[in-house]
Amino acid sequence: LEAYRKVKAFHNANENWNKYQRWKAERNPKRAELEAKYGYDLKFAKHLVRLLLQAKEILVEGILNPWCAHRTEVLEVSRGEWSYDKLIGWAEEKDKELTEIYNSGKYAVPHHVDINKIDDLCRELVEYSLSR
Repeated sequence: LEAYRKVKAFHNANENWNKYQRWKAERNPKRAELEAKYGYDLKFAKHLVRLLLQAKEILVEGILNPWCAHRTEVLEVSRGEWSYDKLIGWAEEKDKELTEIYNSGKYAVPHHVDINKIDDLCRELVEYSLSR
């Protein structure tokens, strides 16, 4: 049984390695070039920054603004103006801040989902869609 687990673990690790190699060979060359130049994936980092900022906005204000209000930070990251260490430190700080807001219980979004409200919205959307 132990030998089977080891073979299975090796097989899975090998499969993951092969998938990674295929991904590297087939990925967007411009994006790969930027990652090599800056030491991290700028597009991924840009979305990380945007999502952490929007998460705080959702928790504190209870709204999701699709037009990121913190455009400056996002653009700086997408242009490679942040070092990898700055990015990671910033993300860890934001994660800590979001956790503190959540643990405080003082946030704008409800803690539990209102199933009836969601059902009503779904019904309304289906009825609207069928009426068109």
